Amino acid sequence: MLRLPTRIEAHLIDTAGRALGEPGVLIAVNILSNGRYYFGNLVGLTNEAGVAAIEGVELELRFLDDRRRYPMDYKLELSECDELMEIVLLSADDIRQTSEAIEQGAEITPSIRSQYAAARNSNFTQAAVRVVGDAPEGNSLKVFLTTRPC
Repeated sequence: MLRLPTRIEAHLIDTAGRALGEPGVLIAVNILSNGRYYFGNLVGLTNEAGVAAIEGVELELRFLDDRRRYPMDYKLELSECDELMEIVLLSADDIRQTSEAIEQGAEITPSIRSQYAAARNSNFTQAAVRVVGDAPEGNSLKVFLTTRPC
């Protein structure tokens, strides 16, 4: 059973474990069911400290909005998903492909379009981490994504 954390923070670090104060790197979260992708969304762009964050409530609202628009794709409740979730520094190819796809989508918000347009992910290697996202009530999740400049 998945209980979303109250907040998810993704911190960029280098291979020595030092914080990378790199703004403008787009981070995503993937929620899994039986080990496979079920729902994903953006955590957001990193700030000057190299940290991107999203509130659990916001992630849940985005899921409910997607579920309303695409009911056949989202039959499970988030609580029925795996305890593990992925936090991902999207690759330059992911950014490019998604940017091309969202040009066609009228339902894509200006905020999402602007985040993809501003993303500096091509400057860094892709990174992903699977973590236990299941959180007792009131707990947040802090993850570290190890990357390096390309």
